[in-house]
Amino acid sequence: MAARARNRAARSCRPAIFGAGLLLALLPAPATGLNAAAGPAAMTTISVAGNPYAVAIDPATDTAYVTDRTAGAVTVIDVAAGRVTATIPVGPYPTAVAVDPATDVVYVVNDHGDSVSVIDGATNAVTQTITGLAARADAVNGVAVDPVTDLVYVGVAVGSGEGAVKVIDGATGTVTHTITGPGGFPLGVAVDPVTDTVYAAFGSFLPNTVLVIDGPTNAVSTTIALSGPPQGIAADPVTGTFYVANYGETVSQYSGATDVLAGTASVGGLPRGVAANPDTGTIYATVAISSTGVSLIDEATAAVTGRVPVADPAGPVGVAADPATDTLVVTAPGVNSVFVIPLHAPVIDSGGQARFTAGAASRFTVHATGTPAPAFSQTGRLPAGVTLSRQGILSGTPRPGTGGIYHITITAANGVSPAATQPFTLTVDQAPAFTSANHAVFTAGIRHRYTVRTSGFPAARITEQGRLPHGVRFTAHQNGTATIAGIPAISDRGRSFVIRITASNGIGRAAVQRFTLRVR
Repeated sequence: MAARARNRAARSCRPAIFGAGLLLALLPAPATGLNAAAGPAAMTTISVAGNPYAVAIDPATDTAYVTDRTAGAVTVIDVAAGRVTATIPVGPYPTAVAVDPATDVVYVVNDHGDSVSVIDGATNAVTQTITGLAARADAVNGVAVDPVTDLVYVGVAVGSGEGAVKVIDGATGTVTHTITGPGGFPLGVAVDPVTDTVYAAFGSFLPNTVLVIDGPTNAVSTTIALSGPPQGIAADPVTGTFYVANYGETVSQYSGATDVLAGTASVGGLPRGVAANPDTGTIYATVAISSTGVSLIDEATAAVTGRVPVADPAGPVGVAADPATDTLVVTAPGVNSVFVIPLHAPVIDSGGQARFTAGAASRFTVHATGTPAPAFSQTGRLPAGVTLSRQGILSGTPRPGTGGIYHITITAANGVSPAATQPFTLTVDQAPAFTSANHAVFTAGIRHRYTVRTSGFPAARITEQGRLPHGVRFTAHQNGTATIAGIPAISDRGRSFVIRITASNGIGRAAVQRFTLRVR
């Protein structure tokens, strides 16, 4: 660990060119413009003849490379256009792929061929086949590239239960080092080019581990024990963290500085592939059980913030993120398809107000566009009996006495920044009712004042019919109240006066009160 810390310090002068967006700034401008509006407006489904599995994206060219295990080929996809541009034959059963955006070179691991096919991204031609990597022809899996050092790291099994990482010089295509570990089948490799650190996941039927390798020395600095076989691994060079998809329902977040578990995200099903988008601070994990799709994980909180459904009953496997267009490319072997999924921040496009009635069941649907589908929340007080669901359904039966105007703020979030907010006004109408007594006693010759009060929204209009004592008047106000006030005449002493008071506000039936005023 101390050696790794010294290497980090020694390399602090290296340009911090990663994540992908920062790398793009140092690369030649691509031939086509790259922006969020350039991607397809909706999910695009691309049928593949064989068995699509792994995927990698070159952010410099906006191109995705998908391995087809059955056809022994790589499908090349223009991400912005959502279409196939080439099919490149490689070796048998290709299971992993990585791209060097600095050199526009693609590396494909052929599991059943004990080889790596090297593809020129500019010509889509295989320029070299690197062989003799593993002890047998079905134990090569996982590949990653360091664009700064032009080194390629390939996971292999090199003996009876022995796992290793082969280091390949990208310039010459020759193996320069073999880094052995405690054992296990290779299941994935990731690189942090900022710290020059390699993460290799091994497992299956043997010890489940992640090897942390110092790039300059090719030494294993840490071995992280896992509870089950890792399903995928990815690194974010901007945050200095790395992520392991676990055999279960979680994705683990580790600090690259300490190699210690920093957080765990529950994705609700078996995660298969995992990818990072350093530009947005988001991790993407394919989920193969329960609600199959892609879960979005916020790196800052290690919480799932959204999910994109994918129509593959067996579950998607590979995932890669294109930071230039904020687009995901996802492989679905169960339906022999590749999905190109542009992500969109939420936009609330429904109205900013609604009217409910107290005592009556009411419902209003808040609608927002966005991919993934946004989840809704609110700040501010709603009337008792009314709630806003995560699906955007504002519903309930406002309880009696809750009439009035409620100002809240609705937020729609889906893991793609920025979240959408909308000021929202809920008006609760309520039929009028009298809240003051239906009788009063005045004394003749003395000034009195009595207030008639009502509930309801809007405020009720109050009228009266009948005769009051001499010297006493009925006055209606605009706020749902009225006053009976004055000095009863001596001649009315001992008498009772009955009047009819009506309160109406256009909601439901008018309220009627028989009011008795006794003069003593």
